Amino acid sequence: MTEQAAELHELFIELDENIRELLSLVKMLKIDIITNADDETVSSRLGKSLFLANKIESYLYSLKREVKL
Repeated sequence: MTEQAAELHELFIELDENIRELLSLVKMLKIDIITNADDETVSSRLGKSLFLANKIESYLYSLKREVKL
């Protein structure tokens, strides 16, 4: 496997993990809203979701740069 292919593979693994975690958080948020969970819990999950969304966006930009090379 070439160096670029190895980097792309690692990037996809990171993306996969982060996307799965974000989807889990979104599902938990949906349940929290339906069950009227406390604001602190919802706020915490929203913060984590926003962080992961930004991290995913960063990985996608990195992927875009890698593919152009």
